[in-house]
Amino acid sequence: MKKILLSILVLTGLTAPSFAVETLFELEEIKDHGLYIAPVLKKVHSYDLLGTRALWVFNHKFAVGYGTYTSSDFKVDNAEFRKNPNNADFNYQFQYGGVELEYVYDHASLIHYHVQSLIGIGKLDRRAQNIGFYNFVNSTNKFEESDFTIFEFGGGAELNLHQYFRLFAGLNYLYVDGVKYAELSRFDESPTLPHLSGIALVLGLKLGTF
Repeated sequence: MKKILLSILVLTGLTAPSFAVETLFELEEIKDHGLYIAPVLKKVHSYDLLGTRALWVFNHKFAVGYGTYTSSDFKVDNAEFRKNPNNADFNYQFQYGGVELEYVYDHASLIHYHVQSLIGIGKLDRRAQNIGFYNFVNSTNKFEESDFTIFEFGGGAELNLHQYFRLFAGLNYLYVDGVKYAELSRFDESPTLPHLSGIALVLGLKLGTF
């Protein structure tokens, strides 16, 4: 009897009609795809960033990939911070990388627009000014590192130079969290201190298929 009931249930499942399920969001069918890489320059208040992103593009408007960036050297140029004799003149440099998402609107137009975001992790190096990043081994000055997380979002405009080349410019906001150095992490207590978070002018060139 049990075998008969099991057979009926199996046959019922196989012959049951299928119905389309309504959902709030539906995934768009991937009809076209491409890949591009882009050298990028970001100019923030206290430092510059140079990096590269590589993204997979589908349906000419959505893109996902990875980006990595390295900052120029910068320092805390603040008299209040230097009043404390324990606060040396430090130089800073940091690197970060993360997953990037992008949406491009009306890609076929000569000038079009995009929005993008990044979420990732990074590392900040701090050293005394009188030594280089690669010459601190025999120095008595302490070399320190601090990990952080970063979230970046913004948008901009793109110019189609060629079928395989696009020039872009825009503004992003970088939000950095987790830096252990007070002079860089708690800028709300002393707004004149430089900090990692801030608005960035973004310039770059896309190379690839879109």
